[in-house]
Amino acid sequence: MKKLFALAALVLGLASCQTEPEGFGVVTGGEVDTVVTVSLPAATRSSEHSGLENVDATQFDLRYILEVYDVNSNNMRVLREVKPYEVTETTVTFPVRLIAGRDYKFVVWADFVANGSNDDNHYYTQGGLYNVTVIDNAWTANTEARDAYTSFVVVENYSGTQSINLELTRPFGKLRVVTTDIDALRYINALPTAVEFQYAAEVYTSFNALTGEAGTKATKSFDSYAVSNVDGDNVYGVYGEDLKNSNQQTLFADYLFVGAEQTLTTKFHMQVSHAYGAKKTAYSFVNDAPIVRNQLTTIIGSILTDANDVEVVVNDEFEAETFYLEGDVTLTADMEVNRPVVVKAGTKAVLNLNGHDIINTTDSETFGEGEGIIVYGELDIVGEGTVKGSTMAVWARGNGGNAVVNIYGGTFEGCAEGFAKGGRSVVYASTDNTINIYGGSVKALAADKTSYANKTEGVYAAINIQDNKGFINVYGGSFYKQNPAAPGTEPAAWNATHPNGFLGKDCYVEADGDWFEVIYDPYYGYTKVADIDELKEAIKTANNKIVFLNDITGDVTISNSVNINGDGKTYTGKMTLKADVTIKNVNFDGKGYNGYAIETRGANYVTIEDCTAKNYGYGFVQLASGTVLTTVKDVTVSNMNYGVKVDYSNAVVIENSDITAGVAAVLNSNYGEKSITIKNSYLNILGTWTRNNTTKTNYVFEGNNSIDSFIIDAAIDNFKLAAGATLTAPNEINVTTDAGYTVEYADGKYISKL
Repeated sequence: MKKLFALAALVLGLASCQTEPEGFGVVTGGEVDTVVTVSLPAATRSSEHSGLENVDATQFDLRYILEVYDVNSNNMRVLREVKPYEVTETTVTFPVRLIAGRDYKFVVWADFVANGSNDDNHYYTQGGLYNVTVIDNAWTANTEARDAYTSFVVVENYSGTQSINLELTRPFGKLRVVTTDIDALRYINALPTAVEFQYAAEVYTSFNALTGEAGTKATKSFDSYAVSNVDGDNVYGVYGEDLKNSNQQTLFADYLFVGAEQTLTTKFHMQVSHAYGAKKTAYSFVNDAPIVRNQLTTIIGSILTDANDVEVVVNDEFEAETFYLEGDVTLTADMEVNRPVVVKAGTKAVLNLNGHDIINTTDSETFGEGEGIIVYGELDIVGEGTVKGSTMAVWARGNGGNAVVNIYGGTFEGCAEGFAKGGRSVVYASTDNTINIYGGSVKALAADKTSYANKTEGVYAAINIQDNKGFINVYGGSFYKQNPAAPGTEPAAWNATHPNGFLGKDCYVEADGDWFEVIYDPYYGYTKVADIDELKEAIKTANNKIVFLNDITGDVTISNSVNINGDGKTYTGKMTLKADVTIKNVNFDGKGYNGYAIETRGANYVTIEDCTAKNYGYGFVQLASGTVLTTVKDVTVSNMNYGVKVDYSNAVVIENSDITAGVAAVLNSNYGEKSITIKNSYLNILGTWTRNNTTKTNYVFEGNNSIDSFIIDAAIDNFKLAAGATLTAPNEINVTTDAGYTVEYADGKYISKL
């Protein structure tokens, strides 16, 4: 099992794995060789909002530029090296040769360029890193390849023995504009299709990487650009994931230069075109939006409808590290995170809480920020420990039903006071995604008073699905103030088609104070018997369902219609059936008993299914009297004289069975005309005991069957193959078939065909 905290350590540890080329550090003619190491910290790389996480690695490389300036010569540039690397590279090195004893400034810039290219893409750098400018026609909205990284360091009295390491950071703050009213627009067919955006205040258009400060300012406007349709496949999402079923959409995102010691406030105008006719919405953000270096500014609210509750949030998302779960992961310590732990689409993970907790400390009402775990792929959660978020603890959020979560243990808490609102729960499945709960406990910390039922007191929404279209199946676990069989979070139409709520098959609920415990019991409602006396007592009740708890020995006579399930236990003795009986999943073992396992003495309908039988002196089943219809299905019989001995039953079906017996697997005693149907079965011996009458018996074969030998009377036995059936058997019987079909015999097999 790999440890979760090893993930970050692995990335961070790569920076130290450097090997110096031979000959470095040797002075030759006053010049000294050394190596400059440039690295990207794990937190910067792994942020969901970073270009490193979102660019297409098949199209882009990360270009590193090193420039060295001689401080003693008025910052004259003495070296420039450019190297493109795959975006997966976290650490790069530059061998350099410089004159010893001088002061140098080492400056690095890294940005995204076309694969294998050294050419400027979004930023002009040819004039020097002291004046990096945005290429005008490359300044486009919602372009993650606009992300870039920089750093500088001054080395005094350069000797070649100093360790020159530069850790990159962003020269930007990132601005996002997120609307939260997509559902309202979807309802009136007015989804956003294009955006025009213009800054109402000047923004920086250049950056001096030698000083770490932004330079020139200008007002920037964008032409109309398309936004991804929220009913399409590639929605530009808050976390780079598909928001097809979300009520949010990012309308605009931009990277804005800002220096480490600088501040930038901006205002903007936005005009949004909609799918409904030529309708447009104009919006001006008049308050100053602060842009902070290496941080994320989010303007979020119902921007496209009533523009109420719009807020500006600035946080250090760029510095926050997202933990991704994949494979087997075992917690080795408690985790406090400020963003959800994520299972990516197309990946599978098993999370062992191992007695530890995952707590998201972010008190954000924004979907996708305050959750404990968000799953786009597949996740199993095992072990004891707590997963907690201010909103949801576990969210199955995949696109197209790709997310599956199986919860086997743990404690899950969420929906705290102020965060318990309609559409949220502690464990939540978005449309078409599935959550199966087999154990653990789930607790909403506050009541949701916006749900469908009980709005006055509210519903403690431990579990919930989106728009009545997600799937939650509960097979175990405990739930605080919410009965999974009557969750109170879904509308009347859903409840009508789900009378057991989220309760899984073969489960029931027991209440214990404020908690509802779900218990899985495939034999719930059955009378459970442990010995022959309890079995005799149970069969006194008509229509009773009975299940064995132990192996049982003894004889019983069943005079009421009952349903017996052996649950794989062994029965030794005889059952005499005087009423209609169903017997399933019993292993009959006579242990030398000189009789039949089952005798009918007045029953009309008998079903024997999923059973085995052995070691009876006479046989498995004797249809002695009274039986009209008998079904023997999925049985295996061995070591006895008779498998099924048919005396008086008018119709018998032998299906998917394997019967080997000393005298006959199936023997017809020829008392009265009857039909025996054999489907997809093996019988070692089949035949009729002629006795003193000439009543005909019809043997009908369906599917694929095999008979080793026959005891037959050609004058009274009629063998028939149903259409498409086959019979592997000795060539010593007369077989007919349905009208229009023929029977051919070859290689030991009868075949019914056109």
